[in-house]
Formats: sequence, C-alpha cells, structure tokens
Amino acid sequence: VLTLCPCSKEIAACGAHTQGEATSHDASGHASGSASGSGQATFNTADVEFARNMIVHDRQTAEMVQTAETRAENTQVKDLVARIKQAQEPEIALLSDLLRQWGQAPPPTASASAGGGIPGMITDQEMKDLMAASGREFDRKFLQMMIRHQQGAIEMAIAEQQEGENPQAKQLAGTAATGRAAEI
Repeated sequence: VLTLCPCSKEIAACGAHTQGEATSHDASGHASGSASGSGQATFNTADVEFARNMIVHDRQTAEMVQTAETRAENTQVKDLVARIKQAQEPEIALLSDLLRQWGQAPPPTASASAGGGIPGMITDQEMKDLMAASGREFDRKFLQMMIRHQQGAIEMAIAEQQEGENPQAKQLAGTAATGRAAEI
C-alpha cells in the first residue's frame, strides 16, 4: 500500500507506514514502525526497500539460472548454477514473509527484468543476448553478467546493514553479501 509519507511528502519513500501503526522518524526521515500488539517487528524504509528490491533481483537471478541449466557447457558453471538456484527460493520466501509481517506487499511477480534502478540488474537486451547464446559463449556471458548482478546484490546488502533497522533483515543482508561474494 503506497501512502503519502507526512515526514518526507513522498509516496514511495515512506513504505514503512501501515494503517493503525505508531510511527516515529529518525533524523534522516526514515520511518520505523511498531504495531501496537500485532507482533510486527520494528522496520524502516531501508528494510522495505531492501526486501522488495532483493526479491526482484533474486527473481532475475532465477531467470538467468533457468536459462543456464540448458545452455551452460562448462561443468564449473553448471555447479555454480546449481548452488545459486538452491539459494534463491528460500531467500525470496523469507523476504516475502518479512514484508507481510511489516504489512507490506511483496513486489508483483511480473518479469524480473522490470527492475530498473536496482543495482546489478541485467537489461532486457542483455537477457535476450544471453538467451540467444549457447556453449562457451553462453558461459562467458553468463559469468560476466552474474558477477555484475551479484555485485549489485552485495551493494544492496551493505546499504541494508548500514541503513536498515530490522535485525532479521540486517542478518539476511549479511548472509546474502557473504554468499554472493563466494559466488563471485
């Protein structure tokens, strides 16, 4: 639910507000919610942005991995693809659960390529080029794009650890950054 944030007069910037929620603001204008008696954890706009953007990011990773399952040639690339695939679904599920706990809707399941402005996202044209490749050419393109893609995930995770408020989201960000660095 998008609402006008009274603290910043922006619509999307204050996604932490939910109806019936007590809200306070820190010096940077971030909202932190604490629901009265509903069991919702404290969170701020950085937490919500991290969760939503990482879900979109992970969905694109899943698209890339699905393509790699049939087009990759190198066994090391295939092994990496299997490890990445195993990590995506649980992370998407956890982030979606956090958003729901905060009274926020997860992003729609439309194409993950629609993630403009999210660090590391692959463009529609790059995805088409990747899907058209096979064998060694595919392996090279996949690895180059995945490195950039995972660097974007690390960037988002670092921002969450610095600006986020929710302990579970910050812990997930740390795990995500470590995992992505190992994949790179």
